[in-house]
Amino acid sequence: YNILHTSSAVLGPNIMSFSFFASRSANRESYFNTSMLNVETNYSYLFLKAFRMGSGIGYYENAGWNKQLGAKQQLSATLIKKLAVDVEMGYKKAIKTYRQELANQLYMNAGLRYNF
Repeated sequence: YNILHTSSAVLGPNIMSFSFFASRSANRESYFNTSMLNVETNYSYLFLKAFRMGSGIGYYENAGWNKQLGAKQQLSATLIKKLAVDVEMGYKKAIKTYRQELANQLYMNAGLRYNF
């Protein structure tokens, strides 16, 4: 089974969201096909009138691999009318480790978006 729920609340120009994801699997070997539980909360707010910042914290559990606490920070901006950039950095710290692979994760994502 898979359960996914996301709720958002608009707080003036800011947005607060909560996400819950649970998945059940009999597999304990493949990292992307095991039972998982993810709970996250995020707060998105305007920064210097031209940027949108997003801050988040979460709990992540992947059966047979690890349990983690994490935090992330995202920056989004429209560079010109139709071109936007998103940059996200995050860190997940293992609080319980069953396997060393992917236990502590530092990551960065970047993307450009052009709206026609």
